[in-house]
Amino acid sequence: MDAAARIPGVALVLDGASAAARYEMPPEREGDFIAVADTYTVIGSRPDEHDLTGLTGHRLRSHGGLSEQPVPFMLSRPLNATYRAIGKNRRLRNFDIFDFALNGTV
Repeated sequence: MDAAARIPGVALVLDGASAAARYEMPPEREGDFIAVADTYTVIGSRPDEHDLTGLTGHRLRSHGGLSEQPVPFMLSRPLNATYRAIGKNRRLRNFDIFDFALNGTV
């Protein structure tokens, strides 16, 4: 973790349990630790250094940095009172769009 934290462009390094708690992820899906890039950095290497043949028909999944978390979403119907309150009082995440679209409109 200390070595990863010293890499230029790394904004944050957390152990797996702390990362799972902080980002509301299942602990069993986290590694030993995570490294998060700053706004101007992408963590990873070049495609020619990896065998990507197993991804045929699928995209390589990448995780964005902290600067990529705020993503607005819009709905074509007004929100009901309960979901208006949730939207004003809680930090929304990208996956909230499903709940809001299915359960929160008038």
